[in-house]
Amino acid sequence: MKIQSNEIISVKVKSIEQYGVLVEADGYEGIVHIPNLSWNIYGVQKGMSNYFSIGDILDAMVLDSSTVPFNASFKDAHQELSPWNKVSKYLINTIHKAKVVTRTDFGYFLELEKGLRVLLHNEKSIPEMSEGEIVSVKINSIDQEKKKIVVSYVFPENNSNKPQ
Repeated sequence: MKIQSNEIISVKVKSIEQYGVLVEADGYEGIVHIPNLSWNIYGVQKGMSNYFSIGDILDAMVLDSSTVPFNASFKDAHQELSPWNKVSKYLINTIHKAKVVTRTDFGYFLELEKGLRVLLHNEKSIPEMSEGEIVSVKINSIDQEKKKIVVSYVFPENNSNKPQ
């Protein structure tokens, strides 16, 4: 069987690495990079073994069959689970609660709702935040095609609109 781009196939997890999950399907080796692992763990590298185990059989969409190993995605194989199906309820210039998921060198990953993560870029005026902390953010822009929401931090004293 030849693996084709854009087809959904069953793969077996061979190993879990810091950059993603190595898989095998019909003698072909593949890789699922972190952003393509799941709608629920994008932006979080630690704890991947809580989601995947060696030997797991999972559905994956082949993103690029011309590379060795082939590029695949677990989340694209299950578009019906995409949190982007619910993004229309987030309007530009509205304020929402978000949970701090993790901190990186370039900012904080926040979760508006399960699986819908945004990056709050580092700015000098943003206070230190802890994982699990609930903060208010303003939706500045939404790009459905790139699956990107730009947010800014809302300071508690400036929060005249009630977070949704």
